[in-house]
Formats: sequence, C-alpha cells, structure tokens
Amino acid sequence: MNINNYECDGQMSIEDFLVSNNQEVKRLLHSGEVVFEAIKGDVERHVVTDEHWYIEHLKTYGNRTRVHGAYGVVLDSNIGNRVFFEKEKAEKIAEIYLQNHEVIRASEINPIETVAYSYKTITTGKKMMAFYSVLDNGMVYVKGFTTFEHLMLKEHAKKEIKKFIEQQEFKYSNPQKIEYIPKFKNMYRIKMKYDWDYAEARHSYAVG
Repeated sequence: MNINNYECDGQMSIEDFLVSNNQEVKRLLHSGEVVFEAIKGDVERHVVTDEHWYIEHLKTYGNRTRVHGAYGVVLDSNIGNRVFFEKEKAEKIAEIYLQNHEVIRASEINPIETVAYSYKTITTGKKMMAFYSVLDNGMVYVKGFTTFEHLMLKEHAKKEIKKFIEQQEFKYSNPQKIEYIPKFKNMYRIKMKYDWDYAEARHSYAVG
C-alpha cells in the first residue's frame, strides 16, 4: 500500500495536520538524487525514487531508493550521519569502521578455484546463481542460491562445500555449471555461535 495515496473521508494526512498546526515538514531528499550510505565498512550508492512517507515517531521522512538493482530505504534523519551526498564522506566513515573491527577486506580475498551454478525460475524467469571459491589460505567463500555471501574458516571449509552441494535447488531446479568470476565483498566476523564465520555487511550478526 502506498500511504501517500491513502485517504479516508474526513481523515487528515499527517502532513496536512502538521501544516495546519504551523509545523513545516521539510523533505531533504527528492526523486533522482544520488546519495551514499555507509553500511558498517561498506558504501552503497542509492538513487532516490518518488516514493516517500512521513515517519511520525521519528519525525523524519523515509525515502524509497534503488540500490544494487533492488529497493532500499534511506531516512532523511541519517543525512550527515551515515548518508551523504558526497561519496568520499561515506568512505571516510566506512574506513573508520574497517580499522576498528575484525574484517577481511574484499581486496585481501584471493581465490584459487571457483565453482558456480545458475538456473532460471519457472515462474518469473529470474536468474538464480550460487558459487563457492576456495581461497589461497584454505578458507572458502560461499554464496548460496538464497543466502548472503559468507566466508568459512579452513577447518569448516569441507563441511560448507558439502552443504552447498546439498542445496535443494540442485534437486528441483536443475542448475547448470557456469564460468563465473566473483566480485567479492568485505567479510565481517561473526562472533556469536552461528553457522558461518564471516558474512557480508548486510547480515545483522556480521559486525566484525
């Protein structure tokens, strides 16, 4: 539901209410603008769409964005904190995080072998892809068909490759082996008891 278009007879919108009470609602982001968000030690580029909404309890606007070919959300209140119009400012914040947390940077990941598979879904035709890369230090970097990208220590590598091969997609979707050159991501240490040792920035347990 698009709350910007939702109206009930006799119901006043939040924005109309604030205006009627002489409280000006100012939006800081507008459709088409590009901003950069620091997500832990990563930096993501967002393009703002025309969809937005007012979050009353936070007293700010939420803005729908396009990021990495998918949808994201950026809050006006995060501008100048973790969201910036200048990429360099977001990179500075991200670098501070990297220097103070247990992170294996993408530039430090060196594969010696990569195995990848893909298939298209029957319903939408969407291409699904999974791969694992054995690294020069014995670790294994993995992206399942429906998982975050993650990294396993050398002592857990064989078990993780076995789990990769046992994904249900191999039984039901007939994926085909493909040639693939991964674009690795920063890997953040997971310090709690969990199935993975490291994972990408968007994983909530991967804090580094």
